[in-house]
Amino acid sequence: MKAFKVTILFTEKEEFTEEGLLKAIQADVNEIKLKLFAFDYKKDAEEISLDFIPVTKKFSKCVYIIEHKEFGALPYHQIVLGGIQTIDKKYPYIDIHSIDPEFVDVTL
Repeated sequence: MKAFKVTILFTEKEEFTEEGLLKAIQADVNEIKLKLFAFDYKKDAEEISLDFIPVTKKFSKCVYIIEHKEFGALPYHQIVLGGIQTIDKKYPYIDIHSIDPEFVDVTL
């Protein structure tokens, strides 16, 4: 089965909770009538060297997989990414560094 995997690297702000992030993602997915198949969060999971500065920074990582289905004439990725890109507005306790979406095959 085709699914959509989203990897988000972010920094946490005060009052961040894993449960709060999951609820925000679930609400976003429910809003477009899709199912959340998997969710995984790791604090300080990735260390990245910043451009032009000899410093590295740790980012927390959230990976989740959501259902794929056709929306008729509307492109799936535009609908889904529109919600994902605004997740930090709905859940203001993160600063998003990057969003990496990809289609994957899953078996349930």
